Amino acid sequence: MKLFALPEPLISCEVGMLSDHELLGLIDRKIISGVDVPPDPFTSESPIQPSSIDLHIGGIYLPGASAEQAGGENHPLDDYLLRPGGTVLIRSSEMLSLLDDVGGLAFPPAHFAVKALLVTNAGHVDPEYKGPLKFTVINMGHEPQPLKVHDRVGTLILFKTSQQPRKGWTTRRNGEPGRSPNTRDLRYLAPDFADMTARARDIAREEVAAANTAFQRLEQRSNRLIAITGILSSLFIAAIIAFFGFYSPVSKLETKVDTMREQFVETKRLDGALETLRSQQQDSIGQRIRIDRLEERTAVLEKKLRPSK
Repeated sequence: MKLFALPEPLISCEVGMLSDHELLGLIDRKIISGVDVPPDPFTSESPIQPSSIDLHIGGIYLPGASAEQAGGENHPLDDYLLRPGGTVLIRSSEMLSLLDDVGGLAFPPAHFAVKALLVTNAGHVDPEYKGPLKFTVINMGHEPQPLKVHDRVGTLILFKTSQQPRKGWTTRRNGEPGRSPNTRDLRYLAPDFADMTARARDIAREEVAAANTAFQRLEQRSNRLIAITGILSSLFIAAIIAFFGFYSPVSKLETKVDTMREQFVETKRLDGALETLRSQQQDSIGQRIRIDRLEERTAVLEKKLRPSK
């Protein structure tokens, strides 16, 4: 039963990109399967766009996981938190069984670039390819990014070739279709891009070693500085002791000089007082002599004035 009434032939263009109604025809014919076609396939939310089909996550595989481990070949994950530098393999939920004159190009969605998610091995799809598409997704940002089944992981544009190839993709491989990621694929990838975690660990070790070396050098310099400081402190203390040892006798000498100066001043004062006293004594002696002479003269006069008997 056809989903939509489509014009005949199935692909009307001779060469070029297939349009939305041609893509719907391929879906109707199961050439493209696993597409969740909405009731109105011509809206902005539809996986069928004017000339492309959105691709979605069908399974998440972890590098290094064994076949029976979670994220391994037989147990893909439905959701996963992709940490910075982390890598995963993605299988598309859409399956292709392309005609021998239809090829395509797969591109990562724009919102992956905004989240710093790098999608590798998205590229051309040869005519007659059968199987899912595989992508490697790497978180190139600095924040973990969640991935889960049914998230959009790419966009597929299909073309009609100008001529039919002599041998298509499946014919060249003896009818063997494309496959999902297997254990061998998962062994090729490191859990993180370019082994970033190991490299970061090595860089951290180098930085720690460099820091230890710098600390040891600083410690050696500090020890030398402490030793020099100790020597200088000892010299400083010795200088202080010598200074005060020298200053103490000088101080005593100055005290003696001050005492002698005071004694000299006092001596001069006493000399002055003695000189004054001497002057006063001399004046007193002079007066006494004058008095004695006056008394002698008085006595002589008295004798002369007495009448003789």
